[in-house]
Amino acid sequence: MADNFINQKIEVKRKTKNVPVKNSRYIPRKVKETVYKRANGQCENCESTHNLEYEHKIPFAMGGTNDILNIDLLCSLCNQRKAIKDYGLKKMDQYLNLKHLSGKESFIPMRWP
Repeated sequence: MADNFINQKIEVKRKTKNVPVKNSRYIPRKVKETVYKRANGQCENCESTHNLEYEHKIPFAMGGTNDILNIDLLCSLCNQRKAIKDYGLKKMDQYLNLKHLSGKESFIPMRWP
């Protein structure tokens, strides 16, 4: 009886793992592969190949989905600039300024194209 219950739980987990979630921060592997190929393995803004990140064109917090049309491949610096554009410097300063982590004033150099 216990084995039957465990097998049912495993089946439920298997079924839910394969279902793509459209309204989630999680980006499915297949979407990541497609976006990476579309971007030729480089930032879609500045063509850098360093510190690449998958990014929602329409931010998840603003109702964006995780489908191929809403995901870009950006370097971390371009992604930071986009976040500042989307949310404003005042909001993003708490994430970009590392003073609250170390107790010391820190500076994150930002490269502008």
